Amino acid sequence: MTTPFHRGRRLRWTPELRALVRETPPLLVEDLIMPYFVVETEDRSFRKEVASMPGQYQFSPGELEKQVEKAVDTGLTAVLLFGIPAKKDEKASGAYAEDGIVQQAVRRLKERWPRLIVITDVCLCEYMSHGHCGVLMPDGAVLNDPTLPLLAKTAVSHAAAGADMVAPSDMMDGRVAAIRAALDEGGLKELPIMSYAVKYAGAYYGPFRDAAESAPASGDRKSYQMDPGNAREALIDARADLDEGADALIVKPAGPYSDIIRLVREHVDVPLCAYQVSGEYSMIRAAGLNGWIDERAVMLESLQGLKRAGADMLIPRGGAGLIRACVDNATVPVIETGTGICHVYVDRAADLDMALDILENAKCSRPSVCNAAEVCLVHREAAPVFLPRMRERLTDARAARGERPVELRLDGTAAGIIPGTPAGPEDFDTEFLDYILAVRVVDGTEEAIRHIAAHSTGHSEAIVTEDGEAARRFLAAVDSAAVYWNASTRFTDGGEFGLGCEMGISTQKLHARGPLGLAELCSFKFVIRGGGQIR
Repeated sequence: MTTPFHRGRRLRWTPELRALVRETPPLLVEDLIMPYFVVETEDRSFRKEVASMPGQYQFSPGELEKQVEKAVDTGLTAVLLFGIPAKKDEKASGAYAEDGIVQQAVRRLKERWPRLIVITDVCLCEYMSHGHCGVLMPDGAVLNDPTLPLLAKTAVSHAAAGADMVAPSDMMDGRVAAIRAALDEGGLKELPIMSYAVKYAGAYYGPFRDAAESAPASGDRKSYQMDPGNAREALIDARADLDEGADALIVKPAGPYSDIIRLVREHVDVPLCAYQVSGEYSMIRAAGLNGWIDERAVMLESLQGLKRAGADMLIPRGGAGLIRACVDNATVPVIETGTGICHVYVDRAADLDMALDILENAKCSRPSVCNAAEVCLVHREAAPVFLPRMRERLTDARAARGERPVELRLDGTAAGIIPGTPAGPEDFDTEFLDYILAVRVVDGTEEAIRHIAAHSTGHSEAIVTEDGEAARRFLAAVDSAAVYWNASTRFTDGGEFGLGCEMGISTQKLHARGPLGLAELCSFKFVIRGGGQIR
């Protein structure tokens, strides 16, 4: 019998069915570009909550690094930086200064995480004393063409500092062409531009202007940002930026302009980013704090809606919690690459010359990478001889050669043998990524194993010993992605392991662990050819 109505519920009956027929791909961490405000300040611990964006902060460069570390550990792959200078002027000189705040932050993040995608917002409003995005006439008019060279200088300075992409947000006509020409002239032809091609003069920016300290002192930005009532204009501006050399486009704001995202998506083939602005975040956040909505669910639903509209990338407000929510809600496997608190254990039966070579290589050859040693454990019987030699090798000899010495952070026993900085409890749980080494004296292999179990991130650990039984016990008991006997932890690398291009180092147990190559990113299909075999 023919049913007289559509039974759509047949495909909604179970979670598995709903997932099977879902039209929009799930939210992934890789979809997110997290924006941060970094402040030029002498206060290294500066951290100021934005009153109109609860849970969002301005950070000093040092605090920024801490926040990004949490996000990277959760799975973040890309950031967008906004700078707040100590001084503003009518030429926005802080925007393109070699030691400007964004330039400082870029260098810091790229040194720490070379693979992190660092994008910089290219605009002048944060640096102008009057708060506008361009050069201002006495009558308050924003001049277009005189602004272009300043924007170009800013973009080049960001690129020179190490930015992976620049994102001009000023909405001056011709700015993409000016930036592209300046980048090319500076030998930066490969650096991409992601332009705020479609940016509306909407009412959702208030909290952002608080955060960026960029509210115009007079007038508004309606003469250069788009009218919220216009849709066809979005296509005109998007195509103009593409013609000028943009490689990707941004629509801003996002939620109230989902129709614009869809419209642009249908007419351009380049990557499209939706910027969920401060006002959108603050509304969701405020409702969540008041208990009116399930904040996490609404946050994810709002981002899913932007992806459904056609966005390839999303710039939301949030933090590690948002990233974690995407990881937890992804319906495809997520491989997380972990931090590296790596250990070198010098056993009582160690060849001390070998141990010194391994330790210096593991710590000093490239301290900013995840396979660098952060902790040295020394057998109590070896400590009186090894520790003085270690200090001379890592500190005195390096300083004499003009190389940066290693700061030794010593537990009580080690401090009784050699001078150094007393170790705090957190030092054995810190990925320094710097010329810093935590040192502890242990009673033997079993205590070394217990210490590693308590403090390791499961990345890479090494034992240096000529005692085969101690080595076998260490290799069997230490549960890390890579465990070494008489070799440096610096070998934990996809290229060294013969995997070709490395995607990262996974510290998970399943399905991939250790250096990731192409094979770990592949699924499998088995094709069986037979000749009548039966079982």
